Amino acid sequence: MSRTRNITNRILKVVASSVLALSGNLVWAAPGFSEFEPVVLNATQALSPDEAFLRTLFILEQFGVPTEIDSQPLLEELQAVQTPEEIKRVLPFLDLQKTFQRYVLFDTSTGLMSAFQDPQSRKVPDFSVQLTDSPNSSFEPEFQKRLRAAAHNPKERPLAGLRIAIDPGHMGGNTWDQRTGKFIRSAKGQVLSEGILTLQTALLLESELVALGAEVLLSRRTLNAVSPLEFTKFDLRDFALEELRESSLQDWFQALLNKAPAGETLYRAFQSSREVKQIFSDFMRSKYFINRADLMARVNAIQPFSPDLTLIIHFDTLNSGPSNGVNPSGYNRTKAYVSGAFEKTEFASREDRRYFAQHLLDPVTWNASVQLSSAVVTQIGRQLGIRPDASGGSPSTRQVAPGVFSRNLHLNRKITGAPVSYLECLFYNDPTEFAALSNAKHPMRIDGVNHPYSDRLASLANALRDAVLEFVRQSGDPR
Repeated sequence: MSRTRNITNRILKVVASSVLALSGNLVWAAPGFSEFEPVVLNATQALSPDEAFLRTLFILEQFGVPTEIDSQPLLEELQAVQTPEEIKRVLPFLDLQKTFQRYVLFDTSTGLMSAFQDPQSRKVPDFSVQLTDSPNSSFEPEFQKRLRAAAHNPKERPLAGLRIAIDPGHMGGNTWDQRTGKFIRSAKGQVLSEGILTLQTALLLESELVALGAEVLLSRRTLNAVSPLEFTKFDLRDFALEELRESSLQDWFQALLNKAPAGETLYRAFQSSREVKQIFSDFMRSKYFINRADLMARVNAIQPFSPDLTLIIHFDTLNSGPSNGVNPSGYNRTKAYVSGAFEKTEFASREDRRYFAQHLLDPVTWNASVQLSSAVVTQIGRQLGIRPDASGGSPSTRQVAPGVFSRNLHLNRKITGAPVSYLECLFYNDPTEFAALSNAKHPMRIDGVNHPYSDRLASLANALRDAVLEFVRQSGDPR
């Protein structure tokens, strides 16, 4: 019980100190909202927002979830850069269910946007960002400077001085295909591995871009994972703790907060719950490796490279079913994702809210991601005859442009500072597409083994090359 009192006392001290910062000019709304409207996570929640927040902190501490780092220093470069009007324009594409307003107060007299760790009550500070009355003309991201400089490159080397990162999605080969399920098998037993297709495309594209003067980074060059962890032996605990924190806005977690009085009884209720037992079980090994460890390894490879643009290459499927088979419907489209479309349960951690703020406060980069994605969709349509997809492929998307959608994917969220386009190039279980991609007659050695590629894949790489060139031309000086 003493641990509960200690947490409560710490929170009350923070609340007391933060109250001094609140003024009569504060409006209970984020930019773009006329007034505060509370969002209820589930109908059974009977706790006050303060009590739910305190209980959540107690549970996370009891399980040993680490304290999160301060977000404020990571947002300093975005101070006094954006106007409320520009944020209001981008916000609908980033916040699917108007959840961010539950965490922020906006001071109309000073232009200060303050975010808090406790939703609705908004007493425990998280970070604050100063907005501006007019766009900051002196703010220019580094990638934009280099794109402008590229406008003066010689015609034979139009990409000189630019850094381009390419992430070939998933992993390839039989072992990883079985672990990820990212493969298609025809009725005759012919197999296409998405992880091989993405790597082949990336290697072909790299060759084209380097020839045009670019410095290129591939997140992987083999069929193996990017993460150095050993799949069958890595310790799950740190990933389980991260999963528990990020689950704290889920309905099941919120319902458990009501299940027992605060204290050890409540902790035991969480310990014995089916959901928590699963989070800490080996059942989650595949998810933690593929969706956490390996994706974070890709981010850690790309971010230090400071790319001027990043292409994340994937192939799509339509209802492949349990057999991972070819779909006879003939549906084949192309689409691309940019950052955004956070759902109401995706604001659970300070890290989540900080990434949201980074994208919200940097519309220049977000707009460039849309521009890059549109160029890709256009070139694939023009050169491969594939139309833009009218569907985002998930309810958790919002259309931004033809074939371009915002979606809160791991790499879209965590690769920051320059435009990112997450591509779903083709539906590779479409019968015609499957046949074209399977007609592989050009040799390519990967991991010391020949993995031949098709003319279709070469055409795709050319389309991506031309999309990059188009984007660079559009982004450079108009002279």
